[in-house]
Amino acid sequence: MIDFDSMRSSQRKERNTVSITNISEDFYKDTASYISSLINGSKDLEKIRLLENTVKVARDISYRRMQKIVARAIKAVKTGDYSDKYLTQEEKVLYDKLIDLLKEYTSFVDKVLAGEYKPVVEVKPEEKVKEMLINEDEQNIVLARVIKPIPRFVAPDGNEYGPYLQDDVIKLPSSIAEVLNAQGLLELL
Repeated sequence: MIDFDSMRSSQRKERNTVSITNISEDFYKDTASYISSLINGSKDLEKIRLLENTVKVARDISYRRMQKIVARAIKAVKTGDYSDKYLTQEEKVLYDKLIDLLKEYTSFVDKVLAGEYKPVVEVKPEEKVKEMLINEDEQNIVLARVIKPIPRFVAPDGNEYGPYLQDDVIKLPSSIAEVLNAQGLLELL
């Protein structure tokens, strides 16, 4: 069970060592439970200060561990030692995702160093292909990326399109996409 004193002890260990320290596998779960008990506890000034200090200490621990996880992931990609010793389950998820991203980046750099360059296309989480309620077989449909926001509009074909946000990837009939492209609102892919 976690309390403020045990969290301060963990914080001191994280501050005083370069590597990740051994903490309870349930650290984050127990921390959430402890903070929840403080939130639901007495509303006197002492409890409120304890809550504020607990949150500061917990945040400091997690940020220090995050920095160490990033450093460990970089080292792992370089050396091939993918040890996840002393990481909680939640931290292992972060570590594995970092490893994957760093491997992709390393592969990109290796290609550059071999004289090849192919730009990396970033796919943003908010990007999504917006499906249209039209029969794609009957029209020449193209894929495009929105450069500037486009409000809802009715096209000459009588169909309503939009609204589209910047960086959305959308499908449109080629005749409409070409007009929007000419206006600098989207780029054809």
